[in-house]
Amino acid sequence: PRQPRLARSIRMVANGDAPRPAAGGPAGPARERLTLLEHTLDQIHEAIITKDLDGVVTHWNNVAASLYGFSAAEAIGRPMRELHCAELSDAEYAGVLARIRSGKSTTRQVERRKKTGEVVTVEVRTTPFLDDAGRLAGEVSVTRDLTELLRTEQALTATRRDLETKLAEIQKSNEHLQATVNDLNWYNS
Repeated sequence: PRQPRLARSIRMVANGDAPRPAAGGPAGPARERLTLLEHTLDQIHEAIITKDLDGVVTHWNNVAASLYGFSAAEAIGRPMRELHCAELSDAEYAGVLARIRSGKSTTRQVERRKKTGEVVTVEVRTTPFLDDAGRLAGEVSVTRDLTELLRTEQALTATRRDLETKLAEIQKSNEHLQATVNDLNWYNS
């Protein structure tokens, strides 16, 4: 079956097979499609990273650059191990490569380290991508930063606990006040 153009274009970009215009020559329709694809990937509000079977980054969109602090020029052509996965042990990194090579889609929540050293919590959804012959060529990951969401959830949970504690104190005070009112009513009767 014929692959959709976008999927084929992503594979070409990821494999480094995307057509490039000759120096000083016209860009042509192939370059225009590639530019449109790259522009589209940069407009998505999630980090999009493609990597080959060895974990070498082949595409790194603007959101990935913003999230992790590495520009596309710094990231493309480098193994993930040198970027946002630097903190992983050898066994953990071997597991990442095994997952990529298995061709299975996954969704998981993990912590990753930015170029600055700051740790972020992210949700990573991965899916394999295939070359034109249908062979596994690597993986596309779509990553969403959960750090602020988790901080907000923690703050809301803490606020809820505080409110529940205050409500319990108010209820106890109300019970004490009601008992005092009942005592006064009995005394006055």
